[in-house]
Amino acid sequence: MSRRTRKGAVLALVIVSALVLAILGVGLLFLIMQLGGGQELQHATDAGNLNVAKQVLRRPGTVLLNGDEVNHFGDSDDPDTGEVNLVTYNRLVAQAFLVSANAQAINTANANAHAQQMLAVVRGVSDRLNTKLNSSGNFDGHFKNVASNHAMRMFESSSNSVQHLGSQHETSFMARGKASNVYINNNQILPGGPGLGGFTATGNDGRTYLAGYKQLATAGAESLWAVPLRPTLAPHLVSRKTFKEKQVRSEIPDHVPPNAYRSAGLAFDQVASAQATRAVSHSIVGSLESIYGARVQRGFIVVDNTGSLNGIQAPGGFDIWQDKLMDPNYVEVLGPNANNGLVADQSSGNSPTLSDVSSYVNNNYAALAGGDPVAQSNLAGMLSNAGVDSYGQFSSNPNTNASDLNFINFIKNNGVTRCSNGSPSHSASPTSMTSSGGQPCNLEQFSGLYGQPTNPGSGNNNVNNLMAVEKYHLDICRERASGSECATIEAEANNTGLKKYSTNDCGLASVREGTLSELLSQTQANSIVNQLRVYMRQMDPEITGAQMNTVLNSTVAFNRVSYIYYDPVTKRVILSTNPPPWQLPDLNNASLNLPDGTTSTYTRSPSAFRLDGITNCDGECGYPHPWDCPLDSQATGQDTTNWTPSSGFRNVLGVIKFRNQAAGGGRFCCPC
Repeated sequence: MSRRTRKGAVLALVIVSALVLAILGVGLLFLIMQLGGGQELQHATDAGNLNVAKQVLRRPGTVLLNGDEVNHFGDSDDPDTGEVNLVTYNRLVAQAFLVSANAQAINTANANAHAQQMLAVVRGVSDRLNTKLNSSGNFDGHFKNVASNHAMRMFESSSNSVQHLGSQHETSFMARGKASNVYINNNQILPGGPGLGGFTATGNDGRTYLAGYKQLATAGAESLWAVPLRPTLAPHLVSRKTFKEKQVRSEIPDHVPPNAYRSAGLAFDQVASAQATRAVSHSIVGSLESIYGARVQRGFIVVDNTGSLNGIQAPGGFDIWQDKLMDPNYVEVLGPNANNGLVADQSSGNSPTLSDVSSYVNNNYAALAGGDPVAQSNLAGMLSNAGVDSYGQFSSNPNTNASDLNFINFIKNNGVTRCSNGSPSHSASPTSMTSSGGQPCNLEQFSGLYGQPTNPGSGNNNVNNLMAVEKYHLDICRERASGSECATIEAEANNTGLKKYSTNDCGLASVREGTLSELLSQTQANSIVNQLRVYMRQMDPEITGAQMNTVLNSTVAFNRVSYIYYDPVTKRVILSTNPPPWQLPDLNNASLNLPDGTTSTYTRSPSAFRLDGITNCDGECGYPHPWDCPLDSQATGQDTTNWTPSSGFRNVLGVIKFRNQAAGGGRFCCPC
């Protein structure tokens, strides 16, 4: 081969080699660009999917339906979206769990039926939310908002954004048995309710949370499930293998929402392969800050203290029995008839008395009948000083009467009677009971003579908002003020509300509205206080002992309905006559079966107590003692607390009813 030929062959080889190297270089460049583009796509897809795991806590969500959903959970949806979403869903679950736990403790057919209804309400919300969380179209925005911001330089990004491949959207149910984002405490469970050990998990913050993807309650065909949101942890990527292992629901019902999501990103390689390239990413949600306490957000307890009576309060002042006829006071009657004879009031201690006058006439009859001026003058003086209030059929002039033989003979021929209330406990002697229409101690004559009113109601004041025992007390005083010798007084058996009072408080001088704690103690119902504390913790899991004591020491208004509830304005559990600011069920509607627990009755004493210490007692209504003679039948009273716990269905956690009752009575005589 010639030298020229050899040089040409080498040149050809060099050219071919250079061409091959160029082709290999271009190919390698394309490969590097494709691999780099794929890596960029994966990064963009991971970022988009992480944003899905972050944003899915709040969007998508579902709006609560009017009726039981709004009534139960109207304050448990997300205030930023107005919907129930993944971050608030467990609040509904926790409320239903408390209702179910209460029903188990109460253990009535109605409570158990309501627990099943409550689980069905939650299932309805859960089913709609689950449907949205499995619909890929609800995640396009979450994915694109972040994925599209990642550079795709290797794929020519200027007109090549990453697309969300919705057809490959998948969900999974990871972290089974781990913490939801709602914590719960044992002191929120009524005695007889379930233990929390099998239904909770400890979070990274040390709190006890309801466990997710674990059956929390069951009633009939319904069951209750929370979603693990891993409180205090951020969303993060997970492996495809781990994701796939938990995709099968197994025992988890079809309506329970997922907590892990797969996203697929799609981009077109405009530089190297001119083909679409796909990347997938898997992530699980985490709830860094959205943590809640289990509560019945709109729970309330009714405190029914209604029912009152109206009465009439008689005025004080002069009283014929107390001022004229009460020992040591008495009225003397000389003659057989108070209408025609002499009547003298001895309450001021007159001297001489009519008895002294009678003795003088009998001892000096001859001189008086013979017209002895000295004897007649002495008699006239005695009559003037004897305090005679009525001379009956004779002149009211002592001098005229002292010289009147008929008057002198009247005194000589008739005796003197000392009239009083006639009670054997009084010491005036001799004592003749003043009688209505009787002679010589004629009540009507005394009343007309001394001015005692004979009809109840004169100068009286109307009094409202009385307990039954207060009404009975006023009725006794009113009849007492009439001046009657006897009166039949029956207590009205109507149940009224209850006030704070003592059974030894004569005349009920210290009656007042009582606090919740006082009225419970008054009716021996202190044993329900611990239940009330549990219910208050269900209303507000953060409530302190001092705040609960404030509720217990709040005044229960008389003849009003009050409510214990969490006030959204003050952020405190309160006792108030103002009803909660949400719709309340009609507890008078028997078909609602609310409250749904068994009523327990507590009374002040095992049997009705006598009202002697309250009414007809010394000093009542300003009288030393209203009536002395025993009653034909004895009046009695009773204070009652009826407590009916409830499951919390339709937010009703219980009803307290305070009642006061008075019954019996009889015929009262011998006022003094």
